[in-house]
Amino acid sequence: MYAADSADYFIYTNADIALQPFFYQTVSSIIASGYDSFVINRRTISAHYEQDEDIPLMYSEIGESHPGYDCFIFRRDIYPLFKLGSVCIGTAWIGRALVANMVAYSNKFKEFRDAHLTFHIGDSMQWRQEEYSDYFQENQKEYLKIFKQLEPERGEFESVLRSYLLDTGDKRKIPDFDKFHSEKGK
Repeated sequence: MYAADSADYFIYTNADIALQPFFYQTVSSIIASGYDSFVINRRTISAHYEQDEDIPLMYSEIGESHPGYDCFIFRRDIYPLFKLGSVCIGTAWIGRALVANMVAYSNKFKEFRDAHLTFHIGDSMQWRQEEYSDYFQENQKEYLKIFKQLEPERGEFESVLRSYLLDTGDKRKIPDFDKFHSEKGK
């Protein structure tokens, strides 16, 4: 990715994420406001859409906020610093690995939780099926290795942020990332 393009910013989304028509214009405005990395959490819309003709209806559906990460925007020059280990896409922990790196190496980071900029049709969570549990577990182990590399290099994360980045529970407390956008995520 790094060698393939000379863009100032990279955008990475999961393959099943759709963008609103005004996505790029909004991203440009966010960048212009001084953020060097940010996450846009998707909206989950109804699963009943199946035809291209439904796209205008998909755009118009507000959907529900989703707590996971699936759209990442970051300055190109921080990407070579990222510690990504051997995390694989398509299961849990890839998003957390990217967020931890973005927070660690950005001067100004933000998580946009309720922006109507991206969406996903339905929420089947096929990646959580038992037959894929080995990927989930391997990514979790790999993420913990990555995290152990990040802190010695960039300094310890603020305690609430550190707790969030390491918590594996279903009811983890999601911090307000706006508090952590200055001074390299501290």
